Amino acid sequence: MTNDSVVIKGSREGIFLHLDPQIEFQVLKQKIAAKLSASKEFLAGAQVICDFGPREISAEDITELESLFKLHKLHLKRVNVSRPERSGSGEEKVMALKPMESARGQIHPYADEQTLLIKRTLRSGQSISYDGNVVILGDVNPGAEIVASGNVIVMGALRGVVHAGATGNQGSIVTALRLKPTQLRIAEQITRAPDNDTEEPDVPEIARIKNGIVTIESYVPSERQARAR
Repeated sequence: MTNDSVVIKGSREGIFLHLDPQIEFQVLKQKIAAKLSASKEFLAGAQVICDFGPREISAEDITELESLFKLHKLHLKRVNVSRPERSGSGEEKVMALKPMESARGQIHPYADEQTLLIKRTLRSGQSISYDGNVVILGDVNPGAEIVASGNVIVMGALRGVVHAGATGNQGSIVTALRLKPTQLRIAEQITRAPDNDTEEPDVPEIARIKNGIVTIESYVPSERQARAR
């Protein structure tokens, strides 16, 4: 990265902000505001993708960024975050996901030390890209997108595009209270909701790979009736 802590680059998707992961978030936010003020005539109305690199970022941080960009008539489209891990040679690498075990020794499908919690609904045009699990306390509207290297859990209706296990983890799952995605992908397996599927189950559903295909079933231990798609 250059000596500049906030680097702005144009792309076909919009404006990329490459942000120094070593600077404290509030200080970084001030530097972003200064950059935007200096470039407001050229950036107004653009969509913004923020690349934070290997650093901690919370849902509250993302909300603060959205408010900042709105002041400058910009739209936060996506946030990219990676997770570093020190190897024996001292080099940094992306952290491999290791599911935690319960007291009974069983792998919990949602447990992982790297999880991003979003306490809001994702609207059309917004997307989240995260190296870990993503939990949404809200809906994912049509036109919104989630990409995660781990699991995706939506405590509401999932009607946008979702990609779990984006780094190739076929053990990843997608679950939602209303699972009606425009497109659902786990690792390299892709599916979508049928055009004539009007059924609205009254229980949460879970999608995962079984026998090489994505299956969707009710998330009730005693009623596991799979719907292969």
